[in-house]
Amino acid sequence: MTKATIQNQTASQVEFSITVTAQELQSAKTAAIQEAKKDLKAPGFRPGQVPDAIAERQLDQAKLQMDVVEKVLAATFTEAVKGHKIKTLAQPKVDIKKFVPYDELEYVATVAILPDIDYDYTKLRVKYDEPKVTDEEINQALQNLQEQFAERKAVDRAAKQGDELRIDFVGKKDGEAVEGAAAQNSMIVLGSGRLIPGFEDELIGMKKGDNKTFDITFPEDYHAPELAGQKVTFTIDVHEVREVEEVKLDDTFAKKVANMPKLSDLKEDIRVNLQEGKAKDARQGYESAVLEETIKHTKLEISPILEEEQIQDLRNEYAEKVKSQGLELEAWLKVQKKTEDEFTAELTEEARRRIGVGLIIRDIIEKQKLTVEIEEVNEQLERMRTSYTDPEVIKHLDHDHFKNDLANRLVTQKAVDWLTEQAKGPAKKD
Repeated sequence: MTKATIQNQTASQVEFSITVTAQELQSAKTAAIQEAKKDLKAPGFRPGQVPDAIAERQLDQAKLQMDVVEKVLAATFTEAVKGHKIKTLAQPKVDIKKFVPYDELEYVATVAILPDIDYDYTKLRVKYDEPKVTDEEINQALQNLQEQFAERKAVDRAAKQGDELRIDFVGKKDGEAVEGAAAQNSMIVLGSGRLIPGFEDELIGMKKGDNKTFDITFPEDYHAPELAGQKVTFTIDVHEVREVEEVKLDDTFAKKVANMPKLSDLKEDIRVNLQEGKAKDARQGYESAVLEETIKHTKLEISPILEEEQIQDLRNEYAEKVKSQGLELEAWLKVQKKTEDEFTAELTEEARRRIGVGLIIRDIIEKQKLTVEIEEVNEQLERMRTSYTDPEVIKHLDHDHFKNDLANRLVTQKAVDWLTEQAKGPAKKD
């Protein structure tokens, strides 16, 4: 019988020393051979009926040993965890100390566990500001509709503020085309302020058929770091200049754009939509604030194993993100003027935050005994099915692993909802 002892334990992880018997190794070997020989063929024997001794000689011995070790590690570690009633958080880190094929196996398994969280969540308080829609925001939305439904006519004159231009443009830096800085038949409204500062100004005075080349320096805080503060040369071809004739905001306009009898009805509809959007954004922002405040007041010991894994995951996320921008991580760090140590420190902080949130959520789920019924999962699946038309995507929704993932997300949201409700409550004295 497997001997499993705890040789080291902290608040966040447990280190097992496990010795596996020869009998268990031999049993695992037999099971591995039985599984492998299903596909083996030997003269005089039907498939799957090859004797174990003959089958073993045909098998790759290194792979057979690996299969046996994997089977034994999984079984004996599970047994050790159950025997000591340990609640694990992830797969263990295994260090094999001794292995004599099918005779001896000794290993150390270190695994992260759920730490005790000594915090009364009901005492958490975070101010919640109910979002409000202003008249200015409603008027801006109406103005956007005005622009959208305005009458446009081509004119043969120099472009001025308020005109709409259809152009081709391409941006180059040091003679090389800049990714994302080129377009054909792009519609530009002069004075909209939606482009890089200075770009629209260069278009004023241009006519249909005109061509122009000019330099633009990108803002220092531009969202693409490889372009921030950089000078880019743009070449512009104007295909059309249109004069925009503003439409009057009245009941006729309301009926035209939204099939509503009165302008006041349109304004109210805009207000409701804006309110719903603001409420959603406010709820998401509030949830984040509550979780951050909870972490701030909760003392957590985080497993070094979990921290290490999370840091590596974050590093991989960054690497993939900057790769999509055409950069390697090292080059991106140079652009950001960050050292490797500074970057690692940032990753560590974010890793601890993510792990902390996960541990708090799990703790709330357990303490509040939160669950998700199959009916809730199916209801959500039905809503998701109506949102997709691709048969492959819809088929994916019925996979067990997706349903399990969805159930985890739903119970996580229940925990967040419960926590935010506590945080909104009236001040509570100790």
